[in-house]
Amino acid sequence: MTEANDVVYADVEFTKYKKRNPGESSSAAENTYSEVKIKQPSDSQKLAPSAGGSKITSERVALVILTALLTAAVVALIYISWDSFQTKESLHHMKDINRNVTERFDKMKETLDKASCPAGVNTTKPCPPCPKNWEEHGDQCYLFYELATTWELARQRCQQQGGDLVRIDSREEQRFLAERLKEKMKDHEDKFWIGLTDAQTEGQWLWVDGSPLNKSLKFWNNNEPDNWRERNREHGEDCAALGGISNYVNLANWYDQNCKDSHKSICEKPAVRGHLFCV
Repeated sequence: MTEANDVVYADVEFTKYKKRNPGESSSAAENTYSEVKIKQPSDSQKLAPSAGGSKITSERVALVILTALLTAAVVALIYISWDSFQTKESLHHMKDINRNVTERFDKMKETLDKASCPAGVNTTKPCPPCPKNWEEHGDQCYLFYELATTWELARQRCQQQGGDLVRIDSREEQRFLAERLKEKMKDHEDKFWIGLTDAQTEGQWLWVDGSPLNKSLKFWNNNEPDNWRERNREHGEDCAALGGISNYVNLANWYDQNCKDSHKSICEKPAVRGHLFCV
């Protein structure tokens, strides 16, 4: 029977004292034995609390880990969603900016077209590449000023028109200017300022944009430049002019002149093509 394994028998000794009779010095003790049955728990019952506690602890650890992973996943999802939202917002903002810039450019172009086109020009054709009174040649526009001024004032006047004193970059350009001056020069002293000077360093000729004179493209008249100081002993002649004919064979060479002298001038600026239309 299973009870035999679960029951323990033990002998318990009881001491029983007899009542003392008259004349006896002490009470007599009598030992009595009795068998007591004690029920002992089984091995499975002894281990149950320990096994149960271990199982509960493992489940709690697993639950904590799963909770942490779930929390991290939720946080990551929120971050990714927010970053995606911010990216979309930035993209929409950039598109709005681009749209506004395009609209402003179109309005400015329309206003510029209206301001640049001369009155009476056929609206179905592009505007002329050069403004009124300017002459087109190649990719440049030229203005021949008949009013004589100093070199500095002549340059300021060209800059006010969006250009500068002419810079001669080729033999072909020199030839074109010389041909045009045939119609404009009145006498052998008639000269036109160009954008060339050595005012900064004597003998170092620079164009108005700061670039040095190309030694293979210079068209000085005989014995020029001579920096003649008879009229200006302090500075001599530091500015270049085109013209000065002694005869019609030797036409429109370069001369160094006193920058304070009064001469006509030639302005130059790039021609504008293609995108300006008259309205």
